[in-house]
Amino acid sequence: MNLDGPILNKFYDEITSPSVQNVLILEDSEYRQKVFSEIYKDAENLYMTDTIEALAHQLYYEDWDCLMLDYDLSLNQDTEKNGFDAIVWLCDNVDRCPKLVIAHSEISTKAVEMLDILGDYVSDDNVLIQIPFSVIDKTYKKMFRRIAELEE
Repeated sequence: MNLDGPILNKFYDEITSPSVQNVLILEDSEYRQKVFSEIYKDAENLYMTDTIEALAHQLYYEDWDCLMLDYDLSLNQDTEKNGFDAIVWLCDNVDRCPKLVIAHSEISTKAVEMLDILGDYVSDDNVLIQIPFSVIDKTYKKMFRRIAELEE
C-alpha cells in the first residue's frame, strides 16, 4: 500500500479536523503516546490509556469524537487483553461508539478484522479507518516539516 501525497493529506485533515476535539486513544507505547499528544495538542480533551477497563469507562461516561485503537498491547504484560476486547465492548454498547474510529495497529490484518466486526454494528455515519501507526508518524513528520518550511 502506497500512502503518499493526497491520501496522507486527506488522512491528516480527517484526524486533525476542528470537529475532532475529544480524542480517546488505546495505546501502550510511550513513543506513540508522545506523537499523539503532539498531533492532538490543541484538542479540547485528550485521554490515553493502555487498559481496556479504563477505555470502556471513558467510553461509557464521556462523549468522544475520535477513538484510536491499537491491537497489540504488548507492553502491558499484566493482561492478555487487546484491541479486540475494545471492539467487543463497542459492539455491546454501540450507542457509545465515536463517529470516527481509527485502528492504528501495525498488524494490519488484525486492525482490518477489528473494523470489519465493528462495521457490522455501527451506522453508516461512522467513519472507520485502518492506518498503521508508522503511516500516522510519517504523515505527522511530513506535515510539520511543511509547516516549518512555510514559516521560514
